[in-house]
Amino acid sequence: MKDYSPKRTVKLPGKYLMPGLWDTHVHFGGGPALVEENKQLLGLYLAHGITTVRDCAGDLSDTVLDWRDMINQGKLVGPTILASGPKLEGYKPLWKGTIEVGTPEEVSKALDYLQSRSVDFVKITENTMKPEIFLEAVRQARARGMQTSGHLPVQLTLDQVMQAGLGSIEHQSYALRGATPREAELTAQVAAGKLTGREAMRASLESFDEATARATFRRMAAAGMSITPTLVGSQVTAYLDQDDHANDPYLKYIGKGLRKTYEWRVQRAAKDDAAAIAYRHASYEKAASLLPLLQQEGVNIIAGTDAGFLNSFDYPGQGLHDELGIFVKYGLTPQQALQASVINGPRFLGKQERYGAVPKARQPTCWCWTPIRCRTSPTPARCAWWSATARCSTAASWTQCWKPRAAMRKNIRRRLTLKLRRAGLSRSWRCRSSSCPSSHRKPVWLPRGPDRKSPPSGRAA
Repeated sequence: MKDYSPKRTVKLPGKYLMPGLWDTHVHFGGGPALVEENKQLLGLYLAHGITTVRDCAGDLSDTVLDWRDMINQGKLVGPTILASGPKLEGYKPLWKGTIEVGTPEEVSKALDYLQSRSVDFVKITENTMKPEIFLEAVRQARARGMQTSGHLPVQLTLDQVMQAGLGSIEHQSYALRGATPREAELTAQVAAGKLTGREAMRASLESFDEATARATFRRMAAAGMSITPTLVGSQVTAYLDQDDHANDPYLKYIGKGLRKTYEWRVQRAAKDDAAAIAYRHASYEKAASLLPLLQQEGVNIIAGTDAGFLNSFDYPGQGLHDELGIFVKYGLTPQQALQASVINGPRFLGKQERYGAVPKARQPTCWCWTPIRCRTSPTPARCAWWSATARCSTAASWTQCWKPRAAMRKNIRRRLTLKLRRAGLSRSWRCRSSSCPSSHRKPVWLPRGPDRKSPPSGRAA
């Protein structure tokens, strides 16, 4: 990647530079026949300012891991991919492309394989996995220093998975289990075969208690457990009775094969009667209403969509914009919603030292480059700091722009110096703000004095 330089520079005066968005829950899948249709989704993410995605397993895991490496090597244009590889499941699960485990020894072998593929985290789901093996998988992964995320078995309480060390709950509906004082009772009844999971969830909704929910969420925060709500996908399914999405303009960007995978959720929802539809609505609304409680109790909320194959009308790219809008609708501030994507995603995977900010020491992947107003300069001049590894991507061009850090800094300084000197300014290591501490000695540009070489006298040091 040496000696790369941008082919085109776009000037955007008065705009803002922000780190690229993260969609921390996506899926690529549908079988080998849909590899190319899935590959075309990479550009959709970039076109919507999403420069990193977290693949939460599908039936194309090896292909996705190869894409991850090709993107990192500059051989494929797409967002940075952080991938789980195949997820861990029990024997004969509903999902394809999984590693089936039923004993501690099989869990150990599965984790050996995932480590050999250098996965970024471990995904564990509960379709057929025994509760004790689920906890065993979480403990073993944690002992190896591997981050985990998953779906929660109905036979386990949130406290049990917290104590095992699960890193993230995928889908907010699972958090409803810990929002009732009856959680232990209902979990025990499901484990004993006296209740189904759906019946237990309905009872959880009916016995919701805010004080209990807050206490549970405080324990989640203390345990370092994150949550990925994926509300946009849940909203689509919950309200299919009101919008069948048949005329969505975005469908033209989704391949025919992927669109066909949407049918199973649509057909299943079509069988629901009025009572089941009302339950769908109530379940979604209650789950979404937990957002401000989670935020206030300190839980790390990370923005993800569940976009990809199978999840009907949950569109790659646009889905994350909709998810952030839902966050604001149900009680988060716009800043908190953006942080859920830009800051909390990197924090969950331990990558906040390189991502999530624009300062010199970070390596942001940025949606666009733009000058930033210098905090100390009294002039209309602007000071720019650009990362050497930022990615420049717009809807019109997905070209990656690269330039070595030292060369970029030297070129920026040279051009900026010439421009500011022509404007009658001179460089100074003084700060004009009287409120700045004396230790704040940032370079600023001030109007030149009579000698045209130094700043005028009387400036505060």
